[in-house]
Amino acid sequence: MDYGKGTNRLVNEKSPYLRQHAHNPVDWYPWGEEAFLRAREEDRPVFLSIGYSSCHWCHVMEQESFSDREVARLMNRAFVSIKVDREERPDLDGLYMTACQMITGSGGWPLSLFLTPQREPFFAMTYIPKYSSHGITGMTDLVPLIEGAWRNRRTQILESSQSIMKALSAIGARSGEGEINGTAYQDAFEAISSMYDPSNGGFGDRPKFPNPLYLMYLLWYCRRYLDGDAAEMVIRTLSKMRRGGVYDHAGHGFHRYSVDSRWEVPHFEKMLYDQALLGSVYAMAYRAYGVGKFRQTAEEILDFTIRDLASPEGGFFSALDADSGGVEGAFYTWEYRELSELLGGDFDFFRARFAIEPGGNFTEPGGGGGSNVLFQRAETAGPGIEDEDPARLRSCLDRLHRAREKREPPLRDEKILADWNGLMIASLASAGRALGESRFVEAAETASRFMTERLMMGESLYHRYAAGELAVKGFLDDYAFAAWGFIELYEAVFKREYLDMAVSLTETMLALFGETGLLYSTTKEHDSVVRRREIHDGVVPSGNAVAAMNLLRLGRIAGRRDLEERGRSLLKGMSESVNTNSVAHLYGLCASLYDGFSAELTIAGDPGAEDTEQLLRAVNSRFLPELSVVLAHTGNQGSAGGGGFHSAERAAVNGIATAYLCKNFTCLRHVQDPEELLALLENI
Repeated sequence: MDYGKGTNRLVNEKSPYLRQHAHNPVDWYPWGEEAFLRAREEDRPVFLSIGYSSCHWCHVMEQESFSDREVARLMNRAFVSIKVDREERPDLDGLYMTACQMITGSGGWPLSLFLTPQREPFFAMTYIPKYSSHGITGMTDLVPLIEGAWRNRRTQILESSQSIMKALSAIGARSGEGEINGTAYQDAFEAISSMYDPSNGGFGDRPKFPNPLYLMYLLWYCRRYLDGDAAEMVIRTLSKMRRGGVYDHAGHGFHRYSVDSRWEVPHFEKMLYDQALLGSVYAMAYRAYGVGKFRQTAEEILDFTIRDLASPEGGFFSALDADSGGVEGAFYTWEYRELSELLGGDFDFFRARFAIEPGGNFTEPGGGGGSNVLFQRAETAGPGIEDEDPARLRSCLDRLHRAREKREPPLRDEKILADWNGLMIASLASAGRALGESRFVEAAETASRFMTERLMMGESLYHRYAAGELAVKGFLDDYAFAAWGFIELYEAVFKREYLDMAVSLTETMLALFGETGLLYSTTKEHDSVVRRREIHDGVVPSGNAVAAMNLLRLGRIAGRRDLEERGRSLLKGMSESVNTNSVAHLYGLCASLYDGFSAELTIAGDPGAEDTEQLLRAVNSRFLPELSVVLAHTGNQGSAGGGGFHSAERAAVNGIATAYLCKNFTCLRHVQDPEELLALLENI
């Protein structure tokens, strides 16, 4: 039998990542019972490969090994091989990544695991080269080793897999009953401080990730404890990131991370969730500190996302690849002569601001060859330093962007994910409200319609939409992040339908993922071998933390004490883990700060009337994350208020829009003047 001629089963899949492997000679299966049934019938182990479409080393392994007939012959003889898109099945990725970290002490993508036919892992690696080198066993040696072990050392393999499964089953099984310690907030701040790079901003050395959750927590922490060190960390980090190569100066948006400590040379992929979280953080920081460059950056991030990642149907695609034409970063980098020719008489002006070198400015080994990443020179990139002649600089960058658009573009992953779209809706709505930019709120409303019309069937939310196909029942993160988006939309435009949708999604979430204790990440319908409760933040906040915040906010806005108490029970469930490792639970700490210090504002007035808008603009001009806002309509169209804060009892005094502020069950005097309202808000 020619094992090098597989019967690849990925050709009908919608995931761009799976379709990238659809013509490999490897006999790939998508995740499902068919593959495991064959493994059991033929008594073969399963090779599970997990990655995503914009992953550079996933591309390398596909080209080196999975496209190679020699490797395919070995794999098809030894294994039943399964390919999974980690973004399409985050439950499987989370479970088997944890297994990989247990086995090897580290993780990453591509993720390569070897399973029993019962789906239990017994060996794991990340990237595997074709041939063994530099101490890493290659596929041509590893596959026969695993094949021989499966035949000759089966008892040891099964003992190993059972031990790993026991450890996986124990993770996240406990739900605490205590309270979050008052010291947890300071502990988290000190942990972040210990990682802070005072010279370059950011946290850790290299590779350096933007870590928007660190910055978000520092903003909350500074707001509550008036800590100048926290403010300095946020301002310096956001300033340095904005001026570094990790930011796309010509086309906008943030790349995934920087390979160096100075934010100069990025790994070039762009992820939707990074744009959502960083767009929110820059808008928050603008409201908190009034730095004009932060406002500009927030607007540019969101405009990029609408331009390059919005689908014609209204949702948002997942990512842009790092590679184009098979070369990482080729779309984004520049030769010295090319820049000189494009900019002409402005070249010297531009070169004085950006670190452009004739031989290239890459600082990583092997990164030169005449290519330049656009990052601003150190002497022009300090916090608070504004661009000289910004109009001329923008003109130069616009010319580069137009020239770049003629190049072969990076692959766009055109699957639409409910959880990441929920994050984007929240970001657009909250930033649009904060910056007074209606185009962002309108984009959020468009995406929300896509979610209700295309990602939902009845009250059920689905995780993935691609090429007209709805697939994968929603996970906890899908429901929690979508509800977050609708809450932010409600506070941006005060349409009752958005509040009702947030409540509906939240109630369905509780029914599916747990009415008591911590919430499970999956429903009983998902075919994961272990049902876990995930409470640690990752690149996005944990579903349990977002659910807790949503429940607390909805309790206040909608007047639902039952939801508010359920939110507190989630925080109690997280408490043991938070108290032990607070820096892994930053969004949960934000939810706890909200619970302890929240205030409620009702504005009674006619929607769209100038006196109402003046009060809302005053509120929106300040960073007040602990404040919940309801608009009690006084016009004939009926109230769009949430039902919280006794909104039905609030009225516009003498027909003039009136603000009512309450905190700790005490309501202050009502005010009608925006400056008086700002004075009250200063003391909450």
